[in-house]
Amino acid sequence: MAAVRQGSVAPSPTHCASVSGSKASATSLCGRCRAACASASALARALAAEPDFLLMDEPLGALDALTRERMQTLLLDIWAPGNLGVLMVTHGIEEALLLGTRVVVMAPDPGRIAQSIEAGFSRRYAAGEPVRSIKADPAFVEARAELADAIFEGEPA
Repeated sequence: MAAVRQGSVAPSPTHCASVSGSKASATSLCGRCRAACASASALARALAAEPDFLLMDEPLGALDALTRERMQTLLLDIWAPGNLGVLMVTHGIEEALLLGTRVVVMAPDPGRIAQSIEAGFSRRYAAGEPVRSIKADPAFVEARAELADAIFEGEPA
């Protein structure tokens, strides 16, 4: 998602809880919302080692829509300073567009790259634009449709 730089600092569990919208402690958050806790805990464990690069496979897949958006914002906040590189696998088109700097659509039989696009929406967040504003932008909607077309190419509508 970004060029790798030294000096990465992992957010505290309290910061994760506050960004995810919880007014309770991180421990209380875990008790009330297992999927969000599992995602936040996995991220916190990965960041505790202060890596230069993260590999993430469907990190937000088990979350409800509201918690997913909060966790996307947390990931953008972690990535925005430019000190952490990330490779994320996701089946979420909007998630890929929002969090990625490059989105690659894979196709089966045989496994191949069907489409690759540059996505600068995460940079817009880093520049101060709110997530919901980015997702409502006609350019975002158009890019989402383009990727969906690539994913569903050859399938009946």
